[in-house]
Amino acid sequence: MSKSRTNQKSKSSSLDFDNTIENVVIDPNTKKVIKRAHSETKTREKAYNDTIEKYTGQFISSDDFETKSKKESQRRYISDAFADRMERLGMGGYYEGKKKFHYGVQTGAWIEIPNYKNTKCNPTIARSKRSSMLSELAYFVYHNQKKTRMLVIHDGPRCLSIDLKERWKKQNQRIRQFNKSRTAKKFGVSIIFRSNESGSPFKKEHEKTYNSKSGKFERKYVRDDKGNKIRCLDEKGRISYHPHTHALLYMERFLEGEEWDELIKFLQNFFKLAKPDAGTIADPREVCKYLIKSEDIMDLPDIDFMRHIRRTARLHVVQPLTLLKEQIIQHKADGLVVDFEMTHENNAIIRKPYLRPNWNSNPLKAEKTEGEILSEKLLKVCDKEKNADMIICSRPNPYQKFTPVAEPYFVVIADRFDPIEFAKNPYVKKIKQQTEKKFEVGCAAFEAIEGTNPLDYLDPYKVSVHKRTKSRLPKKSNNEEIPGARGSPRLSTIVSKTHYGGFETNPPSDNFKTSSFSND
Repeated sequence: MSKSRTNQKSKSSSLDFDNTIENVVIDPNTKKVIKRAHSETKTREKAYNDTIEKYTGQFISSDDFETKSKKESQRRYISDAFADRMERLGMGGYYEGKKKFHYGVQTGAWIEIPNYKNTKCNPTIARSKRSSMLSELAYFVYHNQKKTRMLVIHDGPRCLSIDLKERWKKQNQRIRQFNKSRTAKKFGVSIIFRSNESGSPFKKEHEKTYNSKSGKFERKYVRDDKGNKIRCLDEKGRISYHPHTHALLYMERFLEGEEWDELIKFLQNFFKLAKPDAGTIADPREVCKYLIKSEDIMDLPDIDFMRHIRRTARLHVVQPLTLLKEQIIQHKADGLVVDFEMTHENNAIIRKPYLRPNWNSNPLKAEKTEGEILSEKLLKVCDKEKNADMIICSRPNPYQKFTPVAEPYFVVIADRFDPIEFAKNPYVKKIKQQTEKKFEVGCAAFEAIEGTNPLDYLDPYKVSVHKRTKSRLPKKSNNEEIPGARGSPRLSTIVSKTHYGGFETNPPSDNFKTSSFSND
């Protein structure tokens, strides 16, 4: 069988892949790819190396680190509480199988992430599911800031949880009908994204008030004399919800005057909008926040908790449409992923989305010969004999995960995790050696500015004289404070056991509150 070589050109508009996809061997009879050169893989590896060189050593203030760590700890706490409640009710809150771990390359710190059951109401699962889609949405909105408008679609009064699926089905159907309508084509508009929400099962005040902590306008809950939230009940005393859909409208051209008035009137009549539109958006998370607030579903009685989970299971509550869907497909085909970088624009610091090669995905899979398949099987057998059961499944950007100084970290899947053995992995040793100097420089700069060593955050037995002394402290059974707990706000709020050089942290005290927690 003869082989011919040809060059393929990527369709990516932002990166030049002319030199990355080359030397492709194609079967002239079946026209199928037989072998592909490693040039694209090398390009992705180079992109990862450039990224860790750029971000390793960058640091944030101790106050920002404490705030970030507390938010992550609260999300973990409510996720555990949610899964434990499902277990108690016989619904199964966790999956069996391989576990997931986060490992810091420079510090050697690691934390286990539980295998939560795939439930949309669990904040950790919801965040992981919508993360990549929201990144794509952020990229689209950033490049079409003045062409997008937000709509909130309602279609009637409150309903029971058993009716949520049918109500959302009708709302989603109306969106598809709108995109096909003559009016939408006439004005060059379409809905590119939609997100279904249950609405709160508790009464809220009509007017919004400013929350100085979150920096947002919020509607407070209506409470009774005892301070409990008042439930929204129907005439038979059953808890009701207000199903609605957040949608993003895209306009190909700027509309004004009679055209804009005609479009708004059509939208109001077609979707029964409470108001013309919700204006432009600055953050795509405004369109896709949550299916239901965690604090709302956790405050429901057990029977209503179970009903909501079961009646919202296996539903596509978030979906990209038209242009956004095409963008996602194109980026995936080009081997690209949306990432963010901090930049200054209009005297403000914003997270600017950009495209980079996706080093966590494999290039185009080629058909392999029997010899190549056999070689791979033999390598896997050899790896298992070397206890190589700890597999790196993701390599995120360097991040201030365990200390205020950014370091490379890996997401590892394994039946068991041995940090000592994992540190001997040749690739881990290579990345550690590559970024060691930059991490040390970042630690020195942080200590010069903040007056404390960033590694003090890792040691639960080392007392810090820094200003972080107001953190909530874990308690022993005899109500005595754990020695050195003041040295790390992360250790005082983290929920499950986090391991630092062989030590284990403790869960938060019993009076740990979650009422102020939100999915975002």
